[in-house]
Amino acid sequence: MSVTPKLVRSPRTLWNLVDELSDRAARSMLIFRGHEDSAWQLRSGLTRRIAPRPGDRPWDHEKAEAMEARLLEVYAYHALRLGKELPKDRWTALALAQHHGLPTLLLDWSLSPYVALFFALGGFTGIQSASHVSLYALSISALRALESGGPSSPLELAPKACACLQVLNPPRHQNRRMIAQEGVFTRPSRIADDIEQHVAGLMLKFQRNTGTRATPCLTHLKIDGELRTQALARLADMGITPVTMLQDLNGAALSAIQQVFSTHLDLDKPTTWSFRALARHSADGSLDCQRPDSTSSTAPSAITEDGGEI
Repeated sequence: MSVTPKLVRSPRTLWNLVDELSDRAARSMLIFRGHEDSAWQLRSGLTRRIAPRPGDRPWDHEKAEAMEARLLEVYAYHALRLGKELPKDRWTALALAQHHGLPTLLLDWSLSPYVALFFALGGFTGIQSASHVSLYALSISALRALESGGPSSPLELAPKACACLQVLNPPRHQNRRMIAQEGVFTRPSRIADDIEQHVAGLMLKFQRNTGTRATPCLTHLKIDGELRTQALARLADMGITPVTMLQDLNGAALSAIQQVFSTHLDLDKPTTWSFRALARHSADGSLDCQRPDSTSSTAPSAITEDGGEI
């Protein structure tokens, strides 16, 4: 059982729907998530890894939490070997580890539908293999109201806000990616819970009990993959690129790949933004970049990655 998706085939429809979600987010508590393949479920990385194979016994929630704790413990050990200590707060440490590839029970969301769309369109991988991608919008207040049968504050964003999941908004000051991506996390209250199936079941139950349809608390946009290149270009115009989302040199490399390969540059003609890597750090720490036609003979200095982040 799943929520019926809205199929999006045209750029105009896509931006009308995303802009509408952005307007709704300003008025109520909405969080957003993008999937590079519309077949993927709303499950965390650790949940997917420990999903039982045919004939295996399913994991219980306590065992899943124990596996997550062990993963974080070993991750912290290796981080210390690199001279980097994880935050003391558990949720902050888990969020940081999640953003660097550790599978946890957390599921990444964003407060921005545009950031979530960037994830859906494969903005970090540069590869689009699925015919359709997904953008999800979840109303925490509407979900809680559907579960309890009563209204809740539209601005509430606290642990145990819903029966099927926790919504976590850990401190961001030690996680630049989380700041850039306007990130929040959900965490399942039970390992077997799938958000989409849970919501679909609640809406069906509400309709049977009341004879009326419930206000949707989960929106699923199923987007034609052919819109990818044009949509990513528009997001880049909005300042949503790999380098702004990742805040590191990996993001800079991905941004360079997207700009050069996706726009089919005429390499014989300089553009306003494709200039040689003649960069030097100015006295105030900013980056002074010279155009290809610059006559300066100043040798470039190395650009080093900030070592303060794991």
